[in-house]
Amino acid sequence: MARDSSATPQPTSISQLAAAQLKIRLKLVRTQLKSTASHWKKDARHLHELRISLRRALACLQLFRPCCRPEKHYRWLKRKLRAVLKSTSPARDLDVLLARPLAKSGKAGQTLRKSWISKRQKAQKPLQRHHSRLIQEGKLRKHSRALLKATAGMNCSDVLPSEPYRWALLQLQQRLVTLLRAIPADPDIKALHKFRIAAKQLRYTAEIVAEITADSCVTDVLNQLTAVQKQLGRLQDESVAAKSLAQAERQSSKRPSGASKLQQQADSCNETGVRLSHELSAWLKQDVQPVLRRLAGLLVPPEAVSLAPAASAARKPSRRRRR
Repeated sequence: MARDSSATPQPTSISQLAAAQLKIRLKLVRTQLKSTASHWKKDARHLHELRISLRRALACLQLFRPCCRPEKHYRWLKRKLRAVLKSTSPARDLDVLLARPLAKSGKAGQTLRKSWISKRQKAQKPLQRHHSRLIQEGKLRKHSRALLKATAGMNCSDVLPSEPYRWALLQLQQRLVTLLRAIPADPDIKALHKFRIAAKQLRYTAEIVAEITADSCVTDVLNQLTAVQKQLGRLQDESVAAKSLAQAERQSSKRPSGASKLQQQADSCNETGVRLSHELSAWLKQDVQPVLRRLAGLLVPPEAVSLAPAASAARKPSRRRRR
């Protein structure tokens, strides 16, 4: 497999690379949070882009963890970004449901859609609070600037190698091997959803490594992870729809016209989910796993492995007695 990385501009240190990457991603979080707070009614894509920016920022923090200083700013940013991401989940699920057609569901379908719209408005409130505290009060900018300033001048040579290119490839290789071990053995919907989240997180790490290295193997890994996320996302959409439709049918005490049809749609979603779970489980094992395993072996040349010592092994005190 061809590898094209000779033209890649190499940063002077991993700490400067970390600061540059974090600056881009943290700024994008601020931009998308503003857009979601102001324009969420006009276009659901603002929320989707916010979730992507949050995951990219968290992946960047995790990748460059050894270089992030001071510790209190790193912990604050990680905690707040996770809190915002968690608060977006109900809103995102409702946006997906509202974009889903309810064919021939009668008055029950209309009632259900009104309920979803009402719940979507309530789901926006936590996001508005995050916007007020993090953006309007300037807390996100304050902690981001403090972290970036300290990180750019950080000397990571005691825990990390000095050459960022090979280090980044090794980080991706280690995480890819861990992901391969997490492929579910059975076509369980919950297990496949958990694997999808792990693949999505690694995808955003791969995006960072792709920017650093411009390596063709990294691009292939990224394409595979994107396909996994997209295909398993279909299964998650069916699962969320089935759960919401079944709940709406149970809560319909007066059994308006179309209530039984909602249950039929819920049953259809469940059947589709079961079928997809078996198809996707087989696809992961037969098609995806062999390709990712091969790419993991190609990511880092054997001579590069020794360049990235584990953090736990760094600067171990000598046990030899002084004479």
